[in-house]
Amino acid sequence: MCGARLDETGTLDLHHVSYGGVTKDSSGRWQAREADADLLPMCREHHEELHRTLDEHGRDYMGWNRRRASVVIIARLRRNHSQTKDNTV
Repeated sequence: MCGARLDETGTLDLHHVSYGGVTKDSSGRWQAREADADLLPMCREHHEELHRTLDEHGRDYMGWNRRRASVVIIARLRRNHSQTKDNTV
C-alpha cells in the first residue's frame, strides 16, 4: 500500500483477508494454513488502520465479507496515502 519493503523495514505484518485457513489445533494453538493469496503484507501502521476501520463497523463491514471489505478499505487507504504524499511534494 505504502511501498514498505521487508528488506528496508525489517518487518511487515500479514493481513488475513479471510480466516478460512486459520484453525486451532488440539492443544488450542492457532494454526494458519491459508493460501499465499489470502495474505497481504502491510506495514504495521496501515495494518492497524485497516483493522480500526474494520472494527468500527463490527463483524461485517457494510454487509460485506472480510475479503471484500479488506479490498475496499485498502483501496481507500491507498488513495488517501497517495493524496497525502502528493500534497507534501
